[in-house]
Amino acid sequence: MSDYHTDLVRKFEAADEASNDARSEAERARDYYDGRQLTAEQIKALKKRRQPIVIENLIRPKVDYLCGLERQTRTDPKAYPRTAMHEDDANAVTDALRYVSDDQDYPIKRSGVFQEMLVEGYGAVEVGHAEVRGGIDPKVTKLDWDRLFFDPHSCKPDFSDADYLGFVTWMDIS
Repeated sequence: MSDYHTDLVRKFEAADEASNDARSEAERARDYYDGRQLTAEQIKALKKRRQPIVIENLIRPKVDYLCGLERQTRTDPKAYPRTAMHEDDANAVTDALRYVSDDQDYPIKRSGVFQEMLVEGYGAVEVGHAEVRGGIDPKVTKLDWDRLFFDPHSCKPDFSDADYLGFVTWMDIS
């Protein structure tokens, strides 16, 4: 293995080991959102006493409300000029940003990431490129929260102080 590959594996394993508790919390948070708030032992005890399993899920409505608020307050991307002579440049950039947003269904992906940030604690998209019609177009891909890894020593919520960020995925070698 190359030194680069060994370093990547070391970083992933350090992040994976350091985030076990956080991942368990995130999975529990998703279960609570989905209404699975009782343990198997609690359900067994209720059934033994012949009590109905009743869960009043107050978490899902709150998260759904915040997601709806995000959708309602969504705005189109806009670039602003630094000086008056850059007005045409800003308009061109605004058109490009709106094209990518529409072409890649960015608002839908953004809402998915927002929900993961509310429930699991973090989420991400990857901005890359794809060959389309003989040219190259930007490509925005939503990444699942459980595929992400990051510097375990990062303290800032936006990971701006992280030495590394990444995602892990299975790929066919071809």
